[in-house]
Amino acid sequence: AAAGGKAADSKLSGVFGSLGGLGGSAKAATSNAEAAAVVPVAGFKGGLEELNEKLEGVALVMQHVESYDRFIRHQARELEETMGPTQGGAPDQLESKEGGPQAKPRKVLPPQTPLNECLAEVGGYYQALEKAQVLGSIAKALALDDLPASAHAAVRQVAAKAQARAAGDQAADDLGAAALGGNSALAKGGGGGGGGGGGSSLGEAGSLASSCVEDSFYVCQCAAQRAIAAGHPQSSSAVVNHVNNALAQELLEPLVAKAEASATALGKGGDWDALSGSLTSLTDRLGATGVGALADNASHYLGAAAQKVKDQRKVSAGGGSSALLAGAAPGVGADKAVFEAARRAALGRARHVVNLSNLEASSGCAKRLRDALKAEVEATFDFGSPAKAQLEACVAELGATAQRFEAAQQGVLSALAQALRPRLRALVAEVLGEKSGHPGFDLGEEEDFLVAGASVEWASRFAEGLQALLEPLLGDGLLAPRSAQLLLVPVGDFVAKRLETSLRRLAFNQAGGLQLDKDLRGVVGWFVARAGRSIKSECFTRLSQFVSLLTLDALEDATELWADTAEDAHTQGWHLTSDEARKVLALRVDFDRKQIDKLNLR
Repeated sequence: AAAGGKAADSKLSGVFGSLGGLGGSAKAATSNAEAAAVVPVAGFKGGLEELNEKLEGVALVMQHVESYDRFIRHQARELEETMGPTQGGAPDQLESKEGGPQAKPRKVLPPQTPLNECLAEVGGYYQALEKAQVLGSIAKALALDDLPASAHAAVRQVAAKAQARAAGDQAADDLGAAALGGNSALAKGGGGGGGGGGGSSLGEAGSLASSCVEDSFYVCQCAAQRAIAAGHPQSSSAVVNHVNNALAQELLEPLVAKAEASATALGKGGDWDALSGSLTSLTDRLGATGVGALADNASHYLGAAAQKVKDQRKVSAGGGSSALLAGAAPGVGADKAVFEAARRAALGRARHVVNLSNLEASSGCAKRLRDALKAEVEATFDFGSPAKAQLEACVAELGATAQRFEAAQQGVLSALAQALRPRLRALVAEVLGEKSGHPGFDLGEEEDFLVAGASVEWASRFAEGLQALLEPLLGDGLLAPRSAQLLLVPVGDFVAKRLETSLRRLAFNQAGGLQLDKDLRGVVGWFVARAGRSIKSECFTRLSQFVSLLTLDALEDATELWADTAEDAHTQGWHLTSDEARKVLALRVDFDRKQIDKLNLR
């Protein structure tokens, strides 16, 4: 066995001796612009594909050696039981508690044989090669990243709808709208953040992730499962650690950088501002009326940019749309230009939104990888062995990596919500601010209340503004469900605070309070349709309590309402202090200020 070990040692040195510093070279080899070409990795001229084949062979050898070692040790244990303990005054005798000789069990094999030492050396080279394979594959996946099929389908639908509009094909236009789920319809309340195609092995969020996520986790799962199947616990632990570190550093950091850049672009308007400039340029060159009908298409998908085109159309003059399109040269007409502009903007939007979904998908993949490897360890290694416990601890660390992806996801979406605040503030000011021209909620006669009840102009305008602002993020179902909720919760919280601030400057009577209650139900419903019912209690409880005070029949009812709400387990008591509640009641023109101060609100 010793001679065999030395011979194997010399051969292994010749095979693996040139494999130092694998991780950095593998990463550098695949991070250039020609990642698709075959690049030598860790001395293998065939690149990652050849390296993967060699790893399969090494893992198979290790598996056979481990099986042989278990078989020999089992035979040795049976032989030891047959031979019995040592007898007489042999040097391996032990002293008993009574002072007499005690027999010691015979040992046919030592705990560590030369074969085990040789396998440990092979395992060291093997885990280094697996590290090179994982790092190189992740770097290549990032270099060749592509949008998911659902995103490409959404972009194609946008382009097809634009082309249908340009050609005046209303039937095709309606078909395109149906395929997209009718994103432009506020009343449908559907949509955002919950869609995405099925069929991906990564789960619901995985179908919305770009290719680098699925490719990276596939390579990591193959490497870890191959190492575990080899049956060498030390090498398996090392490979799982390499996988975990690669995901937490080589994959997480680029994904976070992309998501942060996308959040910045989306918060500032991103590609829609560029689209607006291109469409405005077309308006100047071709005539506003000529592109007017085409610009209407962009409004379904590109929000504010199309509105700027419409503004240009109002102040410009031009000929008929059909005459302009009929006289345009092939390939350079208004239809072609707007089609390309809409396609580019939709593609840019899809990239940004998918970058946000990648973090959620990666977190879910890390959890599923942890569960799969845990099952693999249970099926491969003996129960209760120290090596198995160590490997299980390494596998469990993937849960911490999943939490790091989740924390990064929450941080990026919080930053996006923060970037949207200036436009949300302006939107609230436009419908309820001092310069909005809103007359207040002191509606006076009952007839005025009935008229006002038939019209919720400010609420409709506000919902339309939210639609234009947030639908580019939530439309087409490209934002993963949890990501959509993480975005909408801080947005809803900020909206509720701004609405409360604006409402505090207005006067109310009971009819106005009831009208406000009706208006706010529509606004809250917009958020509930996109983020679930939980957002109502998370963001709008305080505002709901604000409105409930304004709808009281009489001031005396405030004491009873205060006591009932304080004991309500669903709302967890009042979110307004007693002083704040008195200030809200003071907005009612029919309530006496002195009587308000005397209320017992405890």
